[in-house]
Amino acid sequence: MLRPDIVPSHIQAPMRGDPSPSWLVGIHSGKPIIILGAARGLDSHPELSKLTGNVVIGTNWTLELCDPTYLQIVDANVWNHQAERITTSSSIVICTTSIFGKGSIYSAKSPQVARELGKQKPHQCYFRIKMQEGGYRDPKTGFFHRPMSEPFFVSDPTQPFYFGGNSVCYALQWAEIMGASSAILMGFTLRSGSGYFFMPEGQKPTRHSGIYEVDRALGFVRALEARKPGWAKVVDGWDGPLYDLLPRTSLAAAFSQLGASPSRAVSEAHQTPKVPW
Repeated sequence: MLRPDIVPSHIQAPMRGDPSPSWLVGIHSGKPIIILGAARGLDSHPELSKLTGNVVIGTNWTLELCDPTYLQIVDANVWNHQAERITTSSSIVICTTSIFGKGSIYSAKSPQVARELGKQKPHQCYFRIKMQEGGYRDPKTGFFHRPMSEPFFVSDPTQPFYFGGNSVCYALQWAEIMGASSAILMGFTLRSGSGYFFMPEGQKPTRHSGIYEVDRALGFVRALEARKPGWAKVVDGWDGPLYDLLPRTSLAAAFSQLGASPSRAVSEAHQTPKVPW
C-alpha cells in the first residue's frame, strides 16, 4: 500500500547523467542508512514514520510503499512490473545491467514506458555482480544454482559485487560504500513464500516465484558481521534467519546508539550531500 506520508531524504544527482556509480562513494559518510525489504507487515510497522527525512535504500518492490532515496533493482521481473511507476519516482535508480540482457533499458518489456523513462532522465547508476562459473539447473524450478564462493567486499562500486543471492546483500554492500555509520534492515525475512506487504496472503506480484539463496546470503551476512560487528542491525517486527545473525533493534534505539535522535538524523539527512560534478 502506497504511503504518501512517508518521504525519505532525496538527493541531487550529477547533472551529466553518467551511469557510473563512483560519485556515491562516501556520500552519506557517518549517517545511518535504512534498507527496506518487502515483507508482510512493513506498511503497518509502528516506526514507519521514522523513514521520513532519512536515507533509505529500497530493494525491488519498495515503490509500492514510498519513493526511497535509492531504488535498487536486481530482478528483471521487478523492472518490467514496475516500469510505469519508476517513470514518476524521485528515487536514484541503482540497477544491474544484467536485467536488460545484452541491451539497455529499451531491451526490457514495456518499451514505450522505457522510452518515457529515458526522456525524463531519472538518474540511473549501474553495477555488476560477479557470477560464479559452473553450476546446474534445477529441473523442477528451472532455477540455476551456482557454486558457493568465499564472500568478498568492494570499496570501488565500478568493480563487480559479490554474488550474494539476495537483494539485501547488494544493499548492504551499497550502504558500506556510501559510508553509512550503520545499516538498519527493515522488512526482511529471507524466507521463501513469506508474502509481500502489498499483496493479499498467498498471492505474488508476478507469475515468477521469488527464490532466496538463503545459505549464500547468510554466508555473506555472517562474513559482514564478523568483519564489522554490530554495524548491520535488524528492526524488530519480523523473524527469520537474519535474526539469528544480527542484533535486533528499533529505529529509535538505533538512532540513539549512534548519538543522534531521529529528529536530528532527519535534519542532517535533508542537507544536500556534496556531489562531484
